[in-house]
Amino acid sequence: DAPQDFYQLLDIDYGASKEEVKAGYRRLQKQCHPDVVGVEAIECCILMNEAYGVLSDVNTRRAYDEEIAALKKHVAQGYTGEPLSEWGGDDPSRSVHEQRGVFVDEVACIGCQHCVHTAPGTFGLEEDWGRARVHTQWGNSEDDITDAISCCPVDCIHFVEKENLAVLEWAMTQSNRVDVGVMLGGGPKGDDPFDVAAAFIRRGDERRARLQAKGLEGASAAGDSHVAFLKDVSAAWNKLSAQTKADGRAWERSDAAIAPPEL
Repeated sequence: DAPQDFYQLLDIDYGASKEEVKAGYRRLQKQCHPDVVGVEAIECCILMNEAYGVLSDVNTRRAYDEEIAALKKHVAQGYTGEPLSEWGGDDPSRSVHEQRGVFVDEVACIGCQHCVHTAPGTFGLEEDWGRARVHTQWGNSEDDITDAISCCPVDCIHFVEKENLAVLEWAMTQSNRVDVGVMLGGGPKGDDPFDVAAAFIRRGDERRARLQAKGLEGASAAGDSHVAFLKDVSAAWNKLSAQTKADGRAWERSDAAIAPPEL
């Protein structure tokens, strides 16, 4: 299987010293460099350079370890990196690489049900608070969905980039809500899911720009930087020949040999 994080990519323990990080990186570069095995390894080498740059610096490594620890917590709570809503069809106004999704800010929703009546194939009501939620992306025509957005009295329905949909829907599950009566009475409105998701999305955007500048033009645009890494490394991994994988001996050992850092 393809590596699941920077440590597995460099074939080192999570507690590896700076010297061990450097030694692992150099060993793999010697065995898997494009000058040695050909162009099939270019993308893997770009990702290895990214991993080494992060893990060789104490500050960026600490931040990365914190991200991995937070990801483990989110995964334990049900986060998969995939949207919670079903993908019922494609955005008819966008190309395959520029797809949009529909997202309801349930914190701001007042449960008026206009969207549910206008586009029931897309919107429904969640059970706990009676707020609108997208159950199926593009379950209605673009005109019906646009009408549903337009009729929302509190502007809580948004078109968002498909790559950010999983992060936003996850952030929504982590956002505190308050009673509609409290909101309408001028009280607090609860957490803003866009604020909760902002850090995820910013790191994903920064990572993509950084890797594209290094030559990985097809770097994943996924809003979650770790999900983007998994997509990129899987694509790069699949381009390697079986012989290259065997010669490098990287990524072949059991996950049981290493353990995530304790923070």
